[in-house]
Order: sequence, then structure tokens, then C-alpha cells
Amino acid sequence: MKRFIVAVTLMGLLGTGLAVAQKDGAVAKVNDQPISEESFEKTLLDWFGREVLDEMIQSRVIEQAAERAKVTVTEEQVEQRLKDFQMGMDAQAQMGSGESFVVWLAQRRMTIPNLRARLRTELLLEGLVTDQVKVTEQEISAYYERNRKMFQEPTQVKIALIKFKTKEQAQQVREQIVKGEKSWAEASTEYNLDLRLMKSEGELGWVQHDGTPVMDAAFALEHDGDITPVVDYQQAFYVIKRLDRRNARTVPFEEARPHIESAMLEKRMLDAKSDHRAKLMNAAHIERLMDFPERAMHGDQPGTP
Repeated sequence: MKRFIVAVTLMGLLGTGLAVAQKDGAVAKVNDQPISEESFEKTLLDWFGREVLDEMIQSRVIEQAAERAKVTVTEEQVEQRLKDFQMGMDAQAQMGSGESFVVWLAQRRMTIPNLRARLRTELLLEGLVTDQVKVTEQEISAYYERNRKMFQEPTQVKIALIKFKTKEQAQQVREQIVKGEKSWAEASTEYNLDLRLMKSEGELGWVQHDGTPVMDAAFALEHDGDITPVVDYQQAFYVIKRLDRRNARTVPFEEARPHIESAMLEKRMLDAKSDHRAKLMNAAHIERLMDFPERAMHGDQPGTP
């Protein structure tokens, strides 16, 4: 992915013909000393030229193979893949396990058109190997039997949680909820310090015991709808509501099956794409007509010590 980012960045700069350059050919001035357009282009080519050319060659090889096989990709497919990618990243970010789509783009200095081009190439490659990517019922069942330990779940509770700044506030709001003066959803929206939980009415989902006082209190609740006393933990105060509970179990095959199939298909698609990409590159007649200086790269940026 880093090679692709470098490629689209350079192609974006050079593809404009450097229209931002002044009439005297300068792209910038430092204390009135110009940095010429020619010097700028040479530096870009020295630093990134090899990666850009390799990326363009690979894309062209895949496009030619897709044309021979009459594999096509519609704009609707590209837009749907882009939408799915964005939604997946944003969902992970809301759960605190990744960066948002906008941040991901910004950190890589990538634009939406750049990403669309990459997704289109990947979709063409998927179209070339899709007939090879299959999983049988026997394989899914065998995987489940071999990995039963993976499908064992401890006792879990489904909870909602409101995080407060002070104990006094937590006690006051808890009393209002218990008396019916304020709904749980209203309290979470108004007071929850955790912004992710505020948007979901405090619902945290299914959790297992992690040894913290918060989980001690949550697992001590006896009935769905019960609310804990105020819990003091790590300089914050919590009120937890039990929504559901399920005892330790082995996830049944019928429930695990779609997840197993999806994971196996994803793995086989990745392997198939990697193998087919290598075969296409090995079979293609490629002439590299430009020479680039050899260099040692350290870190994420050219010239980084």
C-alpha cells in the first residue's frame, strides 16, 4: 500500500504538468532563492520514480489481462467497494480500534480518485480469479471440528454504560433513572463522557469479565434491566445497566458457519490474487526504459535518518 500511495502522489503532481509553477519555472523560493521546476521533478523521480513506474506497470498488466479475459468492472462496483471500505474504517474508528476514513486518507495524502483507481485494479484482479475461489461444506465443517476451542465462549453479559466525571453527578442521575424521572437513553445522551457510547445510548454490547471493578458490578446484576450502584474506577464513575446475559457455551456450527465461510473465502481470495498477480508479471514482456539511482531507504520518508 505504501508503494501505491507514493505512486499516486507523484502521478498527481506530475499529471497536472506542474501548472502551479511560476513563469520563471520556480515552484518555490527560499529567501528569494528559487527551487526550479526541473530540480523538483528530478528529485521526485529520484526519490519515487522506481515505485511509480512499478505500480503503473503492474496496473497495466492487470488491465490487459482483464481485457483479454473480458473481465470488466462498473463504476457502480467501484463506488460500492469504496463505500464499504469507508464504512468499515469508520465503524472500527467508532469502536476505538482504528483510524477514521478521513484520517486514513489525510495521513497518506491520498485523494478519493486515487483510491478509486486502486480499488478498480483490485476488482479487475478479483474478477480474474473469482472462479478459483471456492469453499465446500466439507471444508467449513472440518475447520469447525478442528478448531472447536476457538468457538468456546465464556459467560458474557450485554450491558449499557454511562461514564460520569463526578460521583455526585453519577449518584444524582442514577437516582433519576431509577425513579423514572429520566430515561437511560436521555441520561446517556446528556451526561456520558464516552462519546462513542453517547451515540449508542450507552450500549457497549457483549462483554466478558476482565477483572475490573466495572465488570465485577456488571456481572453481579441478577436480572435484565437491573442497574448497578455507582462504580469508582480509574478517576471516573460508572453506572451500568444489564441488557442480557448468556452462559458459557460452544458457539453452534450453524451460528459459526457464515463467519468461517467468509474468513476462508477472504483468505483464499487474497492468496489467489497474490499468486495470479505474480504469474501475470512473470509472463508479461516488460521493458523498463528509464534508469533510476540506487538508494537506501530508512524510515517512511526519503532521506529520513
